[in-house]
Amino acid sequence: MAVPPWLIALIPLVAVLAVVFLAWRYVRRGTGPVHRAVSFGNVERLRELLAAEPKAIHAEDVMGMVPLQYAAYWGQLASARLLLERGANPNGGRARSPLHYAAAEGHRELVELLLDRGAAIDAPNGEDGGTPLHAAVIGRRAEVVRLLLTRGAAVDARTASDWTPCHFAAADGNMDLLAALLDSAADVGVVNAGGQTPLELAHNSGHREAAEYLRGRMGKSE
Repeated sequence: MAVPPWLIALIPLVAVLAVVFLAWRYVRRGTGPVHRAVSFGNVERLRELLAAEPKAIHAEDVMGMVPLQYAAYWGQLASARLLLERGANPNGGRARSPLHYAAAEGHRELVELLLDRGAAIDAPNGEDGGTPLHAAVIGRRAEVVRLLLTRGAAVDARTASDWTPCHFAAADGNMDLLAALLDSAADVGVVNAGGQTPLELAHNSGHREAAEYLRGRMGKSE
């Protein structure tokens, strides 16, 4: 039985996609030995590598990330502690700080560790200017959102397009996040660059409960 031409044409595409997937699975854990030891939580290997090359603690891999960013992303608390003890910059790395990654992934203990070691709580990322609080809201990490607010995060911080955390929570219709933000005196009437308030975003996204909640809170703030 002859193989259909479309199937023959599909084989190279499948092969390419398989290679891309395998490459992605590799690089997401880092491409340098220190970065990978951190990502996998291999603390003993990390100690050995740093003893041999102390400067590797600040090295960027091909993804442009430093070891502490990988520790924050993967929630490797012991690795993060070791890196910070050896002099890693708690605000190091390009695009997003370690605190952005820890907040977005919901790693509460790592968020606390980074803040205790001097991480800038309202640092803007290099993409849209979002803060770690924005990252936690977008990631739907209510526990981390509350922690950041307790530690003094700016509740009405704005991205480059003037979205506050409340805008994102409203657009998502997330009641837990809205309650946390409004209990910390978030401005419910703030307007983004598109001229939208959180209430309008909730309403336009079909989140009726969130819209009613915001409408009620607006009334109380007037």
